[in-house]
Amino acid sequence: DKQVLFKLKRLFPQKDDAALTAAASESAKGGGLEQAIFNILTNEEGAASQMGEVEMDEETTTALFWAVVKVVDRAEEEDEPLSVDVPKLLHRIFDADMRLLLGREKLTTNVTCMQPKLSGADNMNHALSYIFDDSTHKDLPLKEGRRCEDGRCCDACSRNIFPTFATDAETRLETFPELASFTFNELEKVATGTILQFVRLVERVR
Repeated sequence: DKQVLFKLKRLFPQKDDAALTAAASESAKGGGLEQAIFNILTNEEGAASQMGEVEMDEETTTALFWAVVKVVDRAEEEDEPLSVDVPKLLHRIFDADMRLLLGREKLTTNVTCMQPKLSGADNMNHALSYIFDDSTHKDLPLKEGRRCEDGRCCDACSRNIFPTFATDAETRLETFPELASFTFNELEKVATGTILQFVRLVERVR
């Protein structure tokens, strides 16, 4: 597949053409770009270091994500240590996600910031009551303004809303069924894809 080979060359500019062509040819049997990337990652330890600094599009980012999921699943199935490439690749995915997000629709609204009105002993008393009953935060007296670094305050700031923060494909329960009730306390039976996708979304928020 010429398109797969083209994307592989952009993604792994330091790999020789023969290896990239072999990976692309193998992917023609099924799996497309995702399978081709998986083939490269599993044929040579440290393949992540051969990736270029190219800006990945959404298709390539998604393919890389699922290739990493396969790498993790294979290591678990074969009871092998996790490849050192995995965290590096995940960071590349997180960086690409943020760049792609900033290119999507963004709604910016100016809002008036609020800060606690109380100070001194009164503020301390309310803080103590919040420790014992966190529902009391809704009763906190507020005033306009915000507390910024070095005490520099302003009357208002902006809030950015991304209507397409996550695509339908990234939150589809048919693909990630465990997202509906995800908890880090019970991961034994949760698919690798769901775990990594949850972390991916949290990292995007962060």
